[in-house]
Amino acid sequence: MADDLLHKPCQTCGATLNYEPGATTLDCPYCGSQNDIAVPAAALARFELSPALGGASETDLPPERHISCPSCGAEAIMAPQVFARSCDFCETVLIDQDTKLRRFAPQGLLPFGVEEGQARERLRRWLRSLWFAPSSLARSARAKQRLRGVYVPYWCFDAMTKTDYRGERGTTHTVSRRVQVMKGGKSQWVSRSQQVTRWRPASGQVARRFRDLLVQADGGLKELEDRRFSSWDTDALEPFAPDYLAGYEARLYGLDLPQGWQAALRAMEGVIRGDIRHDIGGDKQRIHTLNTHHWDERFTLVLLPIWMSDYRFGGKDYHVVINGRTGEVRGQRPVAWWKVVVAALLVLGLVAAALLIAGASEGVSLTPPI
Repeated sequence: MADDLLHKPCQTCGATLNYEPGATTLDCPYCGSQNDIAVPAAALARFELSPALGGASETDLPPERHISCPSCGAEAIMAPQVFARSCDFCETVLIDQDTKLRRFAPQGLLPFGVEEGQARERLRRWLRSLWFAPSSLARSARAKQRLRGVYVPYWCFDAMTKTDYRGERGTTHTVSRRVQVMKGGKSQWVSRSQQVTRWRPASGQVARRFRDLLVQADGGLKELEDRRFSSWDTDALEPFAPDYLAGYEARLYGLDLPQGWQAALRAMEGVIRGDIRHDIGGDKQRIHTLNTHHWDERFTLVLLPIWMSDYRFGGKDYHVVINGRTGEVRGQRPVAWWKVVVAALLVLGLVAAALLIAGASEGVSLTPPI
């Protein structure tokens, strides 16, 4: 398997090179020479979806693979869903390019733009800003190991859609109602405002072009479950080049293409429903039926950069992920429940005070009569 491994040496001195976030060349830390990153001239490939959905199903990933580093000869273990990593001893880039592992290979990626030191600082700020977290969290939380730079696979979908819908448009009006209250020990009739909604049938058609709809395709990273980043700058996607992987881990997809497409359809429907509500207008909307037609459906597989770490607090491990392009932090955190209780009691106290003030102004008794 030695032919399937990538060793990226310096063209001048032969030292192992790593990719530095934001760089356009691989700079040698020993002799200072600049080595160009070999970026394919072709544009990012996008494929027709329908023929690919009808292909053969994915096979199970093989168990851990044992490979030898071509630089120092040390044995390295490639986990089932990992296809690129650095040698533990000499940091040579090891890339298992065995095409039998998965049907589709990555076609593009977003290179790392946030350095490890910047990611650590973002993590510290995030820990200090957490509401209801223990006061000592930012001081005592320590990373169990260095931040891991990981390229995570994502399905990237394009599609045109047209949706016919039927629903209702609600218009809210404020009406005045007379109610009886006690004021100054006497019963009085006063006016109270109340909102009512009038509904009318609505129907129409909305259209949307989806571009670069991302679906996380790893399937084996608990750190990424329910921790979506707000955005990725997909306009900056580069054609896949192994040089960008130098010094990082890269993973294979575990969520196959049909599963990824189903997840994309669910995400599209959520956006389309928002379009329909906007098209219906009014103050409130009801959607009874919708029928969406998709066409010009395309896909590609891309790798996106994420810093991963975990920290230990109170005898438990907590996972954190950091966007390798923007520094956005998502993760788990401990909760100081005494802070939650104090905040809840404070809110209840404010509500009770407001009710007492309102009751006193209208002569409403908050205690039952004797």
